[in-house]
Amino acid sequence: MQTKKPRSFRLSQKAIDELEIMTKMEMQQAETLNITPRNATEIVERSIDTLYTVMTDECAGESYLTKMSMVISDAVNQGFACYDLAFNNLLHELAIIKEILYTQMKLGSYSKDSDLIKDIVNNKISIYQPIIEDKVNDKTQ
Repeated sequence: MQTKKPRSFRLSQKAIDELEIMTKMEMQQAETLNITPRNATEIVERSIDTLYTVMTDECAGESYLTKMSMVISDAVNQGFACYDLAFNNLLHELAIIKEILYTQMKLGSYSKDSDLIKDIVNNKISIYQPIIEDKVNDKTQ
């Protein structure tokens, strides 16, 4: 651990309030994660380190912004990955249902005049459209 030299600064009330908010947030996060919280000095040091990186070197500042952009992008991509998987599963199930309907139509299980089955197999309407229309009609009545 580095030795710390005492320094005194005059801060605006706004800066003091913001530091108190960050300290409270740190306490809450530490309590949630069961870790030791940073104190006000450590929060100020971290803020100075971040600002120093951005201000002293354009390359470092650019790297910092790129890193933050990548972190945000990764978080968004991870969030959408579960939707992609669910959507792909839904499309796969839909393809299987259409194949079953097509096979049953060819075997004569359904009348060849069934417009609904033909429209579903030929992608003219969604297999879920009748269900959605029923639900919408139920809620409007």
